[in-house]
Amino acid sequence: MPNENNLLPEHAQLAAVLDNPEAIKSIKEPTEKMQIAAVQKKPELVRLFTNTTEKVQLSAVIASPESVLLMQAPSPLACFTAVERMFKADLPPTTGILAAARRLVFRMKGNRKLGEPDTEAVKEFFDEVESFKH
Repeated sequence: MPNENNLLPEHAQLAAVLDNPEAIKSIKEPTEKMQIAAVQKKPELVRLFTNTTEKVQLSAVIASPESVLLMQAPSPLACFTAVERMFKADLPPTTGILAAARRLVFRMKGNRKLGEPDTEAVKEFFDEVESFKH
């Protein structure tokens, strides 16, 4: 049976993250709540986490759409949400558009590594999804 005192360290850690998101760097295995608290205040911290949940990813991209480019394995919905917010697009979350948004995010990540602009990738994305908008 769990001891009630076992909850105190987690609450103390969460309080520390709420006060200073950078505190998450010193927590060995931060919970989902701690990760969400950190990325809501400082979205770029999402780069620290492996195997983030979709809730953590969405919290980060809602705070800063560009944070999707820092994620190791963004979900299709996180990619879609980020792309929709980055480009102020009103797109339906259909399977085809979710897949296209994910491809765009991965191309943008590759472009950043190579120091190339995203112009062509973005144009191709909007050309591809144009038929889904109507």
